[in-house]
Amino acid sequence: MSDPLTNYTINEQGCFIYNGGRMGQMGYAQLPDLLHGTRLGHRACYTQNFGEIPEGMDVGHTCDTPPCINPKHLVLQTRAQNIQQAFNRGRGVSNWPVSKGVANTSTTLTDDKVREIRKLYAAGGISQDKLGKMFNLGQSTVYNIVNNITWRHVK
Repeated sequence: MSDPLTNYTINEQGCFIYNGGRMGQMGYAQLPDLLHGTRLGHRACYTQNFGEIPEGMDVGHTCDTPPCINPKHLVLQTRAQNIQQAFNRGRGVSNWPVSKGVANTSTTLTDDKVREIRKLYAAGGISQDKLGKMFNLGQSTVYNIVNNITWRHVK
């Protein structure tokens, strides 16, 4: 098996943008790992180049590019430092745009399907589990829809 840390493209800022899998909303590099299953690319890169990451420490990106695995762009920092840096640079959780409904590219639902789920559930006689199977959703997703926890913007 080839080294996944060699699977990258270099961008204009000198970032090594990982060409494999991505994880989460921010698109962090996700590498295959025989021991762990998968591993975050920047952490694997740091370990390979600088040694083990001390417990309780994060590996931050000086370039603010989550899929970057360039060891020159990685820095060891505390969780508090990492969060503060992200917030200061406009990457804090409260700064992340959250796409709702059909604007969220990972959804399989539409506003009409949400209305149909709510209508069928309100009519009675059909369980959340059965609705989930009908719409290829988990029961907890149906629960969140029918209780207006998610998709609140759909009336």
